[in-house]
Amino acid sequence: MKLLDALQTLQSKKNTVAKNLRAFLACGFTPLHLETFFGAQLQLLHPDRKVEIKTGLYGDLVGNLERLESMMVDGCAIVIEWFDFDPGLGFRNLGSWNPNDLPDILNTVSDQMDRVLIALKRASANVRLAICLPTLPLPPVSFTSGKQASAFDLRLHECLSSFAVRAEQLSNVVVINPKRLDQLSPVKDRLDAKSDLHSGFPYRIAHASTVAELLADLIH
Repeated sequence: MKLLDALQTLQSKKNTVAKNLRAFLACGFTPLHLETFFGAQLQLLHPDRKVEIKTGLYGDLVGNLERLESMMVDGCAIVIEWFDFDPGLGFRNLGSWNPNDLPDILNTVSDQMDRVLIALKRASANVRLAICLPTLPLPPVSFTSGKQASAFDLRLHECLSSFAVRAEQLSNVVVINPKRLDQLSPVKDRLDAKSDLHSGFPYRIAHASTVAELLADLIH
């Protein structure tokens, strides 16, 4: 879907009298075009409803999920990136990458994953949750050549795999298939570093459209 098409889809229902479909988009970055695409995709799937998208606070994914428990919404899309687990894993808030600091990053990631899982468990009791796991490449944190897998990267992905399994086992929780996402949106075409630095929105337009479509389908 093109951005103009998404805007027109939402505009077509602006003055329509119809029952609202309220969805929450939880992420730690500025939702910007992702919010637009997500709303438009839901609108196409529910032509008899008027879609309303709520979003949370910038830089506070865990807090947004914790507040979700008290919200009256029909579904929730959760977009997680590495920097939501530790700010130093993002390009916008680069942290210390000293080798001695890497164990602390792993501990922070593990702790944040536990907090997210607790919030997911509470929220999923009342609403369907669709989760997109980290899609963006990691910054060059490791101290190995590009041809060699680093222990740090392997540990991070081990933590993520465990997190995904635990999340998927919760009732009312579904997770985007990363292989399907790789087919539709190649890794090299996802990050928009300029947009990330200027506006806090890290996705290229096409990637945002793909993520939004998959999330809307899972919630539907």
